[in-house]
Amino acid sequence: MIRADETAMLTYSTRPLPPRAKVAYWNDIVADVFTPLRTSPLDASGFEAEAHAAPLGRLVVTNLQVDPCAVERTSDQVAQASERRFLLHLVVGGRLRLVQGGREALLNEGDLAMADTGRPYSLHHAESCSLIVLVVPHEDLKQHLPVPED
Repeated sequence: MIRADETAMLTYSTRPLPPRAKVAYWNDIVADVFTPLRTSPLDASGFEAEAHAAPLGRLVVTNLQVDPCAVERTSDQVAQASERRFLLHLVVGGRLRLVQGGREALLNEGDLAMADTGRPYSLHHAESCSLIVLVVPHEDLKQHLPVPED
């Protein structure tokens, strides 16, 4: 996870990598910036993704451009996690489906939805997607929303 004492914008991209290394690299980046997730591209041979991430106090703000894929946070990943965060997803371009706790949100450009890393969830987009994602520690969000899980 990006630490609050880091001040520089960090950029990650799959572009310079050979096709066989892109998904594994992207999963490592996502685990570091957000939380461990499993990305399954719709076309693994041509998968491209890029992230620009910067700390903002205890928060992390990211700008993502990702080719079509499914992303899953599994029960096993939740059980192994040491920190709980909330991820606020703002769709800047494309469409995204977020599923968590029996609820589904279909997001279009300008829509915002939140995922809780303390529970399994999935994200799906059949086209390239551009997102702004704000990473908020669980305890920080609870100060403003008494039951953010709802």
